[in-house]
Amino acid sequence: MEKHNKIFDDRTLPLEPGQYYHIFNKGNNKDKLFTKDENYRYFLKLFSKYLSDFVDTFAYCLLPNHFHFLIKIKEMEDLQNSVNSASHIPENHEESNDGINKVIIDKFRLFFMSYAKAFNKQENMQGSLVKSFFAGRELTIKTICLML
Repeated sequence: MEKHNKIFDDRTLPLEPGQYYHIFNKGNNKDKLFTKDENYRYFLKLFSKYLSDFVDTFAYCLLPNHFHFLIKIKEMEDLQNSVNSASHIPENHEESNDGINKVIIDKFRLFFMSYAKAFNKQENMQGSLVKSFFAGRELTIKTICLML
């Protein structure tokens, strides 16, 4: 199986600088993630708040019970400039990628938790909105071109 066909979850997705990813998820039991127009806007606002310093977004699709993002993880130099002093990334390149990966996954988790908390409050619900924070797959340029 080619690398870009493998689907990872939020615990195993190797988010590497300069690489493209298809990030997606759906509601628990196919439940809706968005019930009002303002939910879509708030979801995108939070995405920008938590992730715009770490990813470039090329496309997204938000549907009532699931979403998709086509993103590129920013280059290492840009990422290191975005990481605050509390999330120091070591000079060693291999450790750097691991550290950056953890920071970005934490940003995704904060994004999803923040949205779920607001949505659950709006809908007077409790519990998980999605099965895991996200799933994804690494994409090659060839795969991206085939999508177009």
